[in-house]
Order: sequence, then structure tokens, then C-alpha cells
Amino acid sequence: MATSIALIRQINDVEPHLRDVLYSILEEMERQQRERVTRDDFAELRQIVANLALAQEKTEKEVAKLARGMQDLQKQMGGLSHAVGYGIEDRLMPFIPAYARQTFGLDVQSTERAFIETSPGSHDEINILAKGVDADGQAYLIGECKAQPGKKDADRFQALLQRLERVLPGRIYPLLVGYSIHPSVQGYIHQRHPGIKTALIYEIERTRAAG
Repeated sequence: MATSIALIRQINDVEPHLRDVLYSILEEMERQQRERVTRDDFAELRQIVANLALAQEKTEKEVAKLARGMQDLQKQMGGLSHAVGYGIEDRLMPFIPAYARQTFGLDVQSTERAFIETSPGSHDEINILAKGVDADGQAYLIGECKAQPGKKDADRFQALLQRLERVLPGRIYPLLVGYSIHPSVQGYIHQRHPGIKTALIYEIERTRAAG
């Protein structure tokens, strides 16, 4: 409470013994006013902090919920990717012998999806494993199927081929297949992994018709 000049003048006009009492009362009133403001401010601040804590708790719960949703989505996408890949393999298996013969000169004797042990206790899944013979003897067509292969898919496929080369007794013909392959990915494969043959699904299906 701010003391006005008029009030001070009025106090100064009273008897000296009353003046001291009035000033004491005035000082006490101002002190109590300051304390009340401080308590009110503190209470308001405490409420703000409580509101912030509640908002943070709600935000953390929403973030956790979103994270769980993203994990579920990733699992679903992973399952969908496998389903699409398996669909491509199943669709292409009947066409592989004719395609391998016309493209690589490989006479295919069997085709399958398989797991091959590339190191003790470690197995790699092969989307398409076609066993046969070429002009030099035993050979294999190794197929990797993706809906739309990317650069990382090509890198992983190359790493797989390197592991397979250590355990398969014969030449390997690599084939990366997709519904579509972006030109930038084609260029990347040509420069970084020139040994990998790329093909679109319809190209392989058309081969048998042409053969």
C-alpha cells in the first residue's frame, strides 16, 4: 500500500504523541500488505509450476504413446515388406529357369527360397536360389526381391553375395528385382556394384513368353 502525501500531511498535523502511534500503525499496515502480496505471488507461482508439471506429464504420455504407435507401424511395415517380397518371389519362381538360361546361359535344375549357413550358427535368407550349371560347371542365380529397391538394398545385397561366395562352390549370378527401380539407384548399382544385374518383374515374366 503506497502512502499518499495527503495522508502524511494529515498525520503531521496531529499531536506528537499520536503521530508516532499513527506512523507505527501505518508501517505495520504496509508491512502486512507486502507480505500478503508476496504470499499471493508465491501461491500463483506454485500454481503455474503445478500446471507446467501436469502439462509436461501429459506431453510425456503423448510422446510415449506416439513412440509405441511408431514401433507398431514399423512392425507392420516390416511385415508388409516381407509379404511383398515373398509375393514377388512366388510370382517369379516359374519364370526363373527361362530367364536364367536366356540372360546368363545358366541351365537351372531347381529353384527355391532357402536359408544358407554363411558362418557357424548364422544363416542368411535367400529370396530366390536357383541351382544349375553353366559352361564352366556348377553355378547359382541368387535373387533379391524388393518392391522398389534402393541404394541400401543394393549395399546389403552385395554384402550377402560376399558371404555366399565363401560357401557356395560355383559361380554366382546376382539378380536384384523390383516393380520399379529409380534411375539414380540404377546408376548407383552400376558404379558401386557392377556385378549385380537388375531387372523389373515384367521383364522376367516376358522372358518365358519370348522363349
